Amino acid sequence: KYKLKTLRKLCGKNSVNLSVIKKTMKLKAIIVEDEQISREILRNYLGKYCPNVTLLGEAENIDEAYQLIQKHELDLVFLDVEMPFGNAFDLLEKVENRTFETVFVTAYDHYAIEALNNHASYYLLKPISIDELIKAVKQQFNLILNLIFVFQKITYHQKKF
Repeated sequence: KYKLKTLRKLCGKNSVNLSVIKKTMKLKAIIVEDEQISREILRNYLGKYCPNVTLLGEAENIDEAYQLIQKHELDLVFLDVEMPFGNAFDLLEKVENRTFETVFVTAYDHYAIEALNNHASYYLLKPISIDELIKAVKQQFNLILNLIFVFQKITYHQKKF
């Protein structure tokens, strides 16, 4: 799902040391949450405990979220399920060629199956556990590092032949 263009940008034309990427790479993310206090809590937790995440925006409904998704090349979307004028699944249905991972952030556990069916990368229950948030971000970060590693291997072998 990760954009080939983004991998090329991260890797450049030559092989790049993954430890350098690990130290410098930032995950680009947005928060989609209708409750202001929940947005503030998540924003503060990300700022304090997840320094490798750069927030590019926040949305309080699916229309605002859709605009942000169209505007930015995102790695992560922190997504509440229940919102006015539509829900998380309505938003994901609107987005064609999804290239970001979705971390569901909700007070309801009964959406978990539907979230998994919509390729959730993680499912956080409110109140948000800081440890679980860190784990969710780290999982996504490591996934991208693995993709970069594989991309470099493929590129190396293509040059060889």
